[in-house]
Amino acid sequence: MKISLSVTHNCNLRCNYCYTGEKIHKNMNLKTASEIVDFAFEITPCENQIDFSFFGGEPLLCFYLIKDVIAYVKTKEFSNPISYNITTNGTIINDEIIDFVNQNNIKLSISIDGPEHIHDKNRVDINNNGTLKTVLQNIKKISNKVNFFQVNAVYGPDTVGELGETFSFLIENEIKNIHLNPNITQNWDESMFSKITDAYENIAEKYMSHYKSNQEVALNLIDSKLILFLKGGYDKEDKCGMGETEFGFAPSGNVYPCERLIGDDTNDEMCMGNIHTGINPLKRCSIGKKRGNSNAECVTCSVQKYCMNWCGCTNYNMTGYSDKVSSMLCYSERAAITAAKKVILELQDNETFINHFCNYAYDENKILNTGVYYEHTHRRSNGKSMES
Repeated sequence: MKISLSVTHNCNLRCNYCYTGEKIHKNMNLKTASEIVDFAFEITPCENQIDFSFFGGEPLLCFYLIKDVIAYVKTKEFSNPISYNITTNGTIINDEIIDFVNQNNIKLSISIDGPEHIHDKNRVDINNNGTLKTVLQNIKKISNKVNFFQVNAVYGPDTVGELGETFSFLIENEIKNIHLNPNITQNWDESMFSKITDAYENIAEKYMSHYKSNQEVALNLIDSKLILFLKGGYDKEDKCGMGETEFGFAPSGNVYPCERLIGDDTNDEMCMGNIHTGINPLKRCSIGKKRGNSNAECVTCSVQKYCMNWCGCTNYNMTGYSDKVSSMLCYSERAAITAAKKVILELQDNETFINHFCNYAYDENKILNTGVYYEHTHRRSNGKSMES
């Protein structure tokens, strides 16, 4: 069960592509958060684990609320694993936060879009100043101190051509767990599609070059597809569980089927109720029925079982319908699958590469879930798949 708490609408940045709505000083209170925790334990089958994710706005602005929430979770009796994730812009990490992250085995996901001319194009503070130097300084601070962290680099039509440069920049800064995620709220004109192919091919070459030099790197764009080849495609449990096994909660307590659908908490179409007054079962059922993929052409597609055409929140953000796939997603997925095929054919006898995938079976902190390709991270970590 994935439970995402958007603990605040507030943020100290003003990123140009942010999809979480207006930045207002509205935080979740502990009563609301506690009821969400109660709900999570009530609806989670005893054989499943619970993943609590803290989201925003910038969730670390509410660091002490997060501490209180985790303390409350620990009062519950639950036999299966409980995991914690925080998605942060990386600008306000300090020693107290680092200590707490380590003590509670929290996985951090930090946003960094690449070198200065790329990152600072979109990820700016309230005074429109770039933030790369601060983020990079904090990443270096935590790199040898926390148990696990990954970075998320968002790219759009204006930066996809520089994706290889972003990948190289992150590697040069000793960042080895990398997520490259397209901006799914932006309009991707078909004229940009060839740039996607070129970018993915370029990254695949760089990825292979590192392994040929015996340097391990985890990259969602490639790794998630390679795992799918090995397991024969997406399993049912990998796929979108919006409104069934995934819930996102706004600071008000309003309930959404995914954290990426909360926005500024004004989306009546996707709001299923409120934690204080209950979830509307008809609304929940209606949303659940509409998730997936209704595109007729996908049924006979030769790579359908390796394609993330089923992600309801991705589809909704790109087309306005949770069951309709955008042409950009189709093109991107095909390009990623093609790039991954080239990698596995060329590196199939590379010992470092083989060990990289063998390690996922034994090291939970490196598991990458095939159920997530785009910006929201940290879904189900069931030991069978990889977080892309």
